[in-house]
Amino acid sequence: DSVSSCAKHEAIYGIETETSVMMHDETESLPNTVDFLLGPRDAVSYECGMLKEIASLGRLPMVTWGCTSEELNMGVAGEGGSDTTTISMLPENAKNLQAHAILDFLRDHKWDQGHVAVVYNQDDSKSLQLIQKMQSISGCNGSTHGVRIHPYPLSLQGENSEGVNKALAEIKDGNYNIFLSTLQFRQLAPVIYRAYKLDMVGRDNIWIHTNDFTPTQLIAASTDPLSSLLEGQVDVEEVDADLRLGELLQGSFSIGWTPGGAGYTTTGAGSNPWEKFKKVWSEQTPEKYPDLGLPEEFFDYPPLSANAALVYDSAWTGIVAYLQKVIDQSSLYLDVDGDMVKCKSGTSCMVEEDVAGDGIVGLGDLFGHDGHDHVSHSVDGDGAHPQDHQHHHADGDFANSSFASMQHLHVCAGYGIQGGMEFDGVSGPVYITKNTKSRAPTAYIISAMNLQWVQEPNKSRSELRPFTFGRWPFSWSDKWTKLCSFPDYSLWDTRSQLTPLKYGSSEVAPEYRSSYTTNAQVQERNNQRSWIIIGVLLGTLGLLTILLVCLFYRYRTAHKKVIRNEKVAKDFQFEWETNAGKALSMLSNMIDNIGDNKDHSMGDKKQSFEKKLAEIRRFLLAQDARVEMRQVKSSIARVGAERYTPEVTAYLMEQALNASRRESLDGVYRKSNSFSRIEKSSIENVLQRSLSKGMNTSTSDESTETAVNAIEKLKRSFSLASTENLDILNPVVDSVVVEQVKKKLIVSLNLAATGDASFDVFELARLTGDRPLSTLSLFLLHRRGVCSALRLNQEKLIAYAVEVENNMSDHPYHNRRHVADVVAGIYAFTVPGGCLYDFVQTSPLAMLAVVFAATVHDLQHPGVNNNFLCKTLHPLAIKHSDKSVNESHHLSCAFDLMSQDEFDFMGQSMDREDFLTFRSLVIEMVLATDMKNHFSILERFKRLQKAKKEDQGSLDIQSEMNSVFSVAIKVADLIHCSRSLEVHHKWVNLITEEFLLQGDLEKAKNMQISPGMDRSQPPGALQQVGFTEIFVLPLFKAWREYATMFGSQDGKKESQFYQGVESNYAYWLHSSKQKTTKVESV
Repeated sequence: DSVSSCAKHEAIYGIETETSVMMHDETESLPNTVDFLLGPRDAVSYECGMLKEIASLGRLPMVTWGCTSEELNMGVAGEGGSDTTTISMLPENAKNLQAHAILDFLRDHKWDQGHVAVVYNQDDSKSLQLIQKMQSISGCNGSTHGVRIHPYPLSLQGENSEGVNKALAEIKDGNYNIFLSTLQFRQLAPVIYRAYKLDMVGRDNIWIHTNDFTPTQLIAASTDPLSSLLEGQVDVEEVDADLRLGELLQGSFSIGWTPGGAGYTTTGAGSNPWEKFKKVWSEQTPEKYPDLGLPEEFFDYPPLSANAALVYDSAWTGIVAYLQKVIDQSSLYLDVDGDMVKCKSGTSCMVEEDVAGDGIVGLGDLFGHDGHDHVSHSVDGDGAHPQDHQHHHADGDFANSSFASMQHLHVCAGYGIQGGMEFDGVSGPVYITKNTKSRAPTAYIISAMNLQWVQEPNKSRSELRPFTFGRWPFSWSDKWTKLCSFPDYSLWDTRSQLTPLKYGSSEVAPEYRSSYTTNAQVQERNNQRSWIIIGVLLGTLGLLTILLVCLFYRYRTAHKKVIRNEKVAKDFQFEWETNAGKALSMLSNMIDNIGDNKDHSMGDKKQSFEKKLAEIRRFLLAQDARVEMRQVKSSIARVGAERYTPEVTAYLMEQALNASRRESLDGVYRKSNSFSRIEKSSIENVLQRSLSKGMNTSTSDESTETAVNAIEKLKRSFSLASTENLDILNPVVDSVVVEQVKKKLIVSLNLAATGDASFDVFELARLTGDRPLSTLSLFLLHRRGVCSALRLNQEKLIAYAVEVENNMSDHPYHNRRHVADVVAGIYAFTVPGGCLYDFVQTSPLAMLAVVFAATVHDLQHPGVNNNFLCKTLHPLAIKHSDKSVNESHHLSCAFDLMSQDEFDFMGQSMDREDFLTFRSLVIEMVLATDMKNHFSILERFKRLQKAKKEDQGSLDIQSEMNSVFSVAIKVADLIHCSRSLEVHHKWVNLITEEFLLQGDLEKAKNMQISPGMDRSQPPGALQQVGFTEIFVLPLFKAWREYATMFGSQDGKKESQFYQGVESNYAYWLHSSKQKTTKVESV
């Protein structure tokens, strides 16, 4: 906004004036200002962002060779770019050029079908862009580059040596031998030394560097020992103290911008500015510059680096751009004693007499041609080259003018460069394009150098010397503007060398090697697999042909037998119509006659005979359907897996629940007439709604795939009938099968209802179509009369039990079968002979709390323990503040589900005080299942037992209930330890598998694997012995002692379960003493 701001560089921040701005001598009395800016080199992304802000001001001419035009958003205003005089000496799409040059280099050595490891500074965003470009090229349509880029970021901030060592170790494990490095020289030295110690340098290991080496760096690599070069960065071993970095760089390559003369076809000093530059350089001596303190060998050779060439051409470009704006007087200002005066149109700047005296400053005073060989042109909009601008001094030497001590000229750009700019630079022909304000690409713009450790015959020391491999591209086309527009052949122009190239320690390019499969190997394997598949298909076709022939032969044989036995079949039908039919009629008449007898005992026999007659009818009908009874029996085993439709499940549950209501049992609560007989239709409706809910979870605008997944999820609950198996059975036979399953189901449920230790929950799951939890919990509540006594809503209670079972995940251990086993375990203590019997015999609410707490104690269990959830900051751990995370989640889900109207089975039947008592007891019991509180709960229980023994009247009944019920559910949670050895062993295998799955998750997250969960060291019998001794036996023993002292029947039930624990413990103890670590099979 102000000319003074431009001239005094206030728009540029972060620049130390004393070191970055050339100061005028005090005798000159001129203001210290900036006319144009150069640099920086190798700018990182945030620095380019800062320069972008400076460039957008459009005030000072600036030339950079560290940022691309894309990063600076340069271009013509109105066409997507900023209106600026900033120029980038890097070519357009520089990363595209570098990426293609590197991949073409790999192609020339037949490495572009292998795997390349790339090491880069993780804070260098430009390196990451280059890697992404190379990966994208391999994905171009029609690209023949098959290289696989494997990036390995290095953390080079501070002293993070462990991170670098780990990354290099991973690279070594991959067995790479082609390495690409984007590191700067100072970053490269410690990394190369570490790689050398891992045997990744030399021999057939090839390092390719994307940054060129300056002469100073080559000297440092040749002369400085590693102990000095890496001081403070890496501890160099004593044996390597005198080793030079150049020795480690032997046989490596650097690929960067061409140091000089890119695009020139001749090398003569008259036509190639780079050659002239070298000639002028060689004529200089340090004595000509006494104030600079240059070393004697400073001018022995020119700075053969891309950076030096770019600096030279950047300075020339900046001067030309500055002078162009001087010529454009609309941007020229004159500083007279600190006052800015704008130049008028014309050829001079007028200064008022009363301010500075008379005088005219002509533009010819400012600059002129001194015979310099540079030829610069300003290219207008049509691309034509006007005549060179020449301005002559009109009024004498500017330096001798009368007001030289108080004036200075400045350029404050109001808009960008009008046209392009081109000249022959030392880095090659330079053409600054009009639109992007960046250098246009040209042939030979990139070079590859082979670094060799050379011992000169006439020198006493060796040195690292670069030898030209070639230049890229050998020609240039303006069509190559996009990443995938380059040709699919190599553009490298390799040059014959007198000195052979070095590849590591060999003169022959090695073959790539890695632990990864190459494209050619993949293709070969695919071809082999294709032939194997074809062979298998042909073999299968041959077997099918043979099978068809055999089937046809058997059909013909069977057909002949059918014809031959047709008469026998007719005779059988006749016998059925006569003898069998008559026999059934006679039996029916006899039964009717028995019913006419007034004797009640004969009436009972009639019912028995009718039942037998029904079985005879079914048997005969099955024979009529030509199905042998062995098929009927075998189909029973398939019911659980294939035939549980909602109708069948509802029928079995209805039969079981109504059978439970008919059972007479001591302790059954008084039944209310408000709770009628359960109908199959009500259960079937609940199951159908559950099935429909699962299928309708996806909305109308969701994909079909979501609905399919919902159906697949419900297959664990309802398996549709298999047509293949059902076709052979008619409905009559199906009824036979279902009736037999019903009988076995009721027997299994009665085992749980009587607290029998031989109860097998796996058998119950098979008989209920994997619905053991809802079937058992509803059966027990109905059998005990809890539902009728509390007037619970029948349909909503069934819906709640089914929904809880639906929400149980199918983990190996924490699933619906485990929960059903816990329900059966704690219920065993409520029957006569159990120590909970005295608490629940007069309180249906306590009975409901016991069954309810056991039913929901693992609701929606995630399959991992609380410690894992807390360490991984799982949302559940955050929600429940790391306090009994799983248990709190089970309770939250249980009561949240009950709050929904369709599952609120209590409704208005229970007052608020009773509900709060029920809720408090359930929470106490479920939280007690947290193993973290195991010992504190057990110790509290022992103290209660001791206090009650001393004075039974001193205890509060509610406190005693909380303690006793908490221990009861803990015992039930481990009830499998008291089951039969076969069932117990199966549970041990399941919990072990769940532990190992958690260990796999911990390993994947780089966490310390919890004890007993490492798959490489699975737990055995010894661990089971320790668990039983520490947790199980003390718990069951304390429970048995309490039941013996205070139970209704001296702990009869508890003693049975304790004996089961001791029996299984003896088995594990015996197994742990065997020589083999594998547990013997049961």
